[in-house]
Amino acid sequence: MNCPRCGGNGVCVECSGAGSVECATCDGTGKRSTSRGVEYDCKTCEGTGSVDCSKKCSSCDGTGEITEKLQTETREKYRTKFANLTPSNAVVFPLIALNLVAFGALEMYPELYPSLALSRAALAGGKLWTILTAVFINYGVLQIIFTTALLWYYGQILEGVLGRAKFLFLYLGTGVVANLASYLTQMNSELPFYAGGASGPIYGMIGIFLALHFRWSMIPKNDAKNLAIWGVVFIILGVVRAGSSIDAGFAMARIGGALAGFVLIYLLPRPQGR
Repeated sequence: MNCPRCGGNGVCVECSGAGSVECATCDGTGKRSTSRGVEYDCKTCEGTGSVDCSKKCSSCDGTGEITEKLQTETREKYRTKFANLTPSNAVVFPLIALNLVAFGALEMYPELYPSLALSRAALAGGKLWTILTAVFINYGVLQIIFTTALLWYYGQILEGVLGRAKFLFLYLGTGVVANLASYLTQMNSELPFYAGGASGPIYGMIGIFLALHFRWSMIPKNDAKNLAIWGVVFIILGVVRAGSSIDAGFAMARIGGALAGFVLIYLLPRPQGR
């Protein structure tokens, strides 16, 4: 049907297609004055007396018609961004616990590494579960602190936005992709190696955060910005210090995790919260 606002011509009714309207603040004069009579340029229009206006009708986007597609796009644009953004920890806390338990167990019993960490020897020996269990391995005290802190703060936000099942799927999925990326980077190395680790899903969370922000504006800009800065800094440091295939493997795990998280969000439907 024809747009009732513009009568079907697709032209903005406020400016009649001129692209600008009279500034309401200064009544089109471009000037304002203080209580003492001192004149100054209007800040709203910067002294021009007019402000920019779209030449197209905002109701029909210049088409002159109200279509089913346009109505759907408008509803999507203005509907509530989240069904429920309340942070949730039903999955986050068990994930933190698994990381801590795995770290403690491997510190006390280092001989468990070959059975839990992803390596060429593990896969050759048929230990395919290491592709998944490696997601919970932290190499050092600093990494377990980093993993716990990010899961505690950002993990609860993501679980609230994505829902418990989808958050768990994405956390483990990005970790597996990161582990495989790390393994493939090192597979031709003559030295024994361990691939991937807990940094994979953590960087997967960073990729998820950025994708949710850029695609649906579902994440506060400051959170997305801070995570992006930290993520890029650590990835660059990892690449710079990649003097061996092992260092390159860990750097690739971070890159692979972040890319996996970003891409998966674009492939999945819009999150509805929990």
